[in-house]
Amino acid sequence: RLSYNKRSKTLERIDVRPDDFYFEEGRPAGRLDLSMNYTVNDNFTVFWDWTNILKQPYRQDLTAARAGAARSEYIRFLRYEETIQSLGVRFRF
Repeated sequence: RLSYNKRSKTLERIDVRPDDFYFEEGRPAGRLDLSMNYTVNDNFTVFWDWTNILKQPYRQDLTAARAGAARSEYIRFLRYEETIQSLGVRFRF
């Protein structure tokens, strides 16, 4: 099974002050995952899973406009999530 999951942007925060306006917007990364298994017999299965193949970061941007200035956009933070590979066997008695 190969699956892709993508969420839309999210508004994290809006702040309005007398001379300042800013908001933060989250931009979730797309995730591609792979899961494979092979059933040897009724009691024995071999599997391999791989999560977050694309390794794209979650990003949150800050947009600000102070004292009537033009809007400026900054990366507030990037979060890189791990990619994991698992290999194993399943037994059924």
